[in-house]
Amino acid sequence: MFGKYFNKQYVNFKRLSVLLIIGIIIISVFFSAFEINAYRRKIAYCETNREYIKVYVDAAMQGKMDDGKPQKDSSGNLIIDFNNSSCKTTVNYRGKETDCFKLVGFGGEYNLIFGLEDIRGDFLNEKSELKSQPFYSYFVNGEIPVCPFSNEKEPHYYCILEDGTVVCTCPKCQ
Repeated sequence: MFGKYFNKQYVNFKRLSVLLIIGIIIISVFFSAFEINAYRRKIAYCETNREYIKVYVDAAMQGKMDDGKPQKDSSGNLIIDFNNSSCKTTVNYRGKETDCFKLVGFGGEYNLIFGLEDIRGDFLNEKSELKSQPFYSYFVNGEIPVCPFSNEKEPHYYCILEDGTVVCTCPKCQ
C-alpha cells in the first residue's frame, strides 16, 4: 500500500520537475530575447538623436537660421570651417583624429560650448542677433539629446564633424 502511494508521488514529482525545467528555459529565453531587443532599441534611439541634431546642423549650414548664404566649399558640398573656432575639439572617428564640435551643456566643459557663429564662420549673416546663443539652445526645450548608453561614469557625447555628420562617441553606437 505504501509502495503504491510513493510510486505515484514519485511520478508526480518527475512531472513537476520536467515542467519546472521547461518553465525556466522558456523564461530565460524570453529574458535574453528581451535584452537583445532593448539593446537594439537603444542603438535605434541613438541614431534618431543623431538625425535630430543633423536637422539643426543642416539648417544652420544652409543659412536657414540666420538668413545667410549656404556655406559650401569649392565643389558645392556643405562644410564647416574649424579654422577660426576656439570651441573645436577632436574625436577619433573611423580610426583617425577629426576636428569636431562636441555638444556639451553648461554643466560640462564650458570652453567647448559653441554657437551659431562657430558653425557658420564667415558665412554668418552679421545682421543676425542669434549668434551669441549656444547652438543647443535651438533644440526643443534647449536640451541636448543624450546617448542611451551614457552614464555618470562613462559619459558619451554627440559630435558634429566638418561635413555636418553627427557621430556619437560611444563605441556601441559607431
